[in-house]
Amino acid sequence: MRSTRERSAYGSTMGEGPHCQSYGLTRDSLTAFPEEHLEFIRQVELYYQTKHYFLVHAGAPAGQTLAQSVEDPEARHTFLWGRNHINAPETPWEKTVIFGHTPRAELIRRPNMIGIDTGCVFASPGMGNLTALVLPQEEVVQQKRLD
Repeated sequence: MRSTRERSAYGSTMGEGPHCQSYGLTRDSLTAFPEEHLEFIRQVELYYQTKHYFLVHAGAPAGQTLAQSVEDPEARHTFLWGRNHINAPETPWEKTVIFGHTPRAELIRRPNMIGIDTGCVFASPGMGNLTALVLPQEEVVQQKRLD
């Protein structure tokens, strides 16, 4: 699934992020970015869904069904950047949305909503876990941050 990280590889922040730096690239040397890698990034899907789950980087529009969201070009922004769904009193989603993007010390568990970003990259108290969810059991698996 696509995340906000891919944007740094070919979006408006081209050449500024750690992804480009890992290739030894700067804004002045972007032509050296391997075309096959760019093509792969362009083909990465914004979401993945099963009969019971909708997996996405950041979230889905809280005021739309998921069927409406996948047809709405404006929802693409929410799939990558949205956080408003977290505080929505309810959502019309037809299945459970599993997302990251918003680090919390604990998983977010609400009706039709599971947030699994537990701040793996942060060393602050309560953070620092890489979290996975085994489906369909919804079993939580965590690995403490390794320095």
